[in-house]
Amino acid sequence: SAEPHYGVLIEMAISDKEPAEALRWYDRLCGEKKQSPHEYSWSGHGAYADRVAEAVAQSHPERSLEIYRRKIEQHLPQTGTSAYETVAGYLRKVQPIMKALDREQDWSQWIQDIRQRYHNRPKFMEILDRLHKRPILVARKTRQ
Repeated sequence: SAEPHYGVLIEMAISDKEPAEALRWYDRLCGEKKQSPHEYSWSGHGAYADRVAEAVAQSHPERSLEIYRRKIEQHLPQTGTSAYETVAGYLRKVQPIMKALDREQDWSQWIQDIRQRYHNRPKFMEILDRLHKRPILVARKTRQ
């Protein structure tokens, strides 16, 4: 299978701080996945999606948003606290990227759409409320 091969290339590009290269291999990986008969295997390399989205947030913010958005849409239909926390975690990553792109309007609109779609999930609404109150904490990167 081509996946480990692309995985290694993606990881190498990320550690070499070559975001464009990481995206290129990620796109190749996704391209192969789309051809595969198992649509579910597409979500199987979610680990790479997260790594790539994070690695290209500065250099390719639109691509980063697109990857995160797909992950969010994938998790939204799921119910339960852990699914809601997962969505909130992704939203927390998306917010500063949209802010940097001067797209706060789109951000508010998107949150509103999500709220309207899932208004009958009180626990989820509660988690979304916390998203607004809590300042975004920048995780400290530990230097190797």
